[in-house]
Amino acid sequence: MPLFKGYFETEQPVISELTFTDLFVWGDFETPYWTVIDDSLLIFMGNPGGNISYALPPAGKGDKTQAFRNIVSVMKGESADACIRRVPEGLLKYLEPIEHTRTYDRDNSDYLYLTEELINMTGKKFHRKKNRLNKFIKNNRYEYRKLDGSMADGVFAVQNKWCGIKVCKTSEELVKETASVKKLLYCFGELGLKGGVIAIEGKIEAFIAGELLNRETAVIHAEKADLEIDGIYTALLNMFCREEWRGIKYINRGPDLGQEGLRKSKTDMNPAGLVKKYNVRMDK
Repeated sequence: MPLFKGYFETEQPVISELTFTDLFVWGDFETPYWTVIDDSLLIFMGNPGGNISYALPPAGKGDKTQAFRNIVSVMKGESADACIRRVPEGLLKYLEPIEHTRTYDRDNSDYLYLTEELINMTGKKFHRKKNRLNKFIKNNRYEYRKLDGSMADGVFAVQNKWCGIKVCKTSEELVKETASVKKLLYCFGELGLKGGVIAIEGKIEAFIAGELLNRETAVIHAEKADLEIDGIYTALLNMFCREEWRGIKYINRGPDLGQEGLRKSKTDMNPAGLVKKYNVRMDK
């Protein structure tokens, strides 16, 4: 963990994938492999058998163009296609000297919000969300609490109920997501995350967890709630930002993965923009 955090601290990444937490909790399904060359951390994703599928963008103080070239060399040496995914728009300039093709990856681009807007919800564009928040506050005997290890059973119950409503067993991706969220919760303290829960009449009905991604952005790794309670997702995000991230400029809530419902819910919260990502292929 210290190696990753050191390089990420230097890099100040903007994409949600470049945290130790993300690599760790999804590691049972996409195994990360890594090496350090010329002061750059190079991360490759593959399966437990060691076959590399793609690389993530480099991190660290090393020359970025050379780092991309080193990624190509490593992948060619492993007989893998030189494919780099989740490359943020700001790093594309370092690819200009290298022959490559790139495609915009809308489904994996991150939603970025202004923290103060999520806290205050002022203005016409937040009118409907503010009404739902006020309705939730008025109609429920709730309490917001900081998440800690003593709440594990209640939090797992929320995840399991959410999964039951979504019929996770019929979707491989939802099965993976549920396993990853549980892994995150088991290791919540060790990963140094911040989190919160909403309890209604003493019962935990929602939870959220995240951490700093860079000096001005916090990233949300998980947010789940009882889908039958109106306004609880809006309240959860609002209260988490208010309690933990006041003074941090942005909140990154990750991508929508091309899921229509997720895209609608994340768009409805009025993002300030997207962290655009690209898939890059290099032949030389």
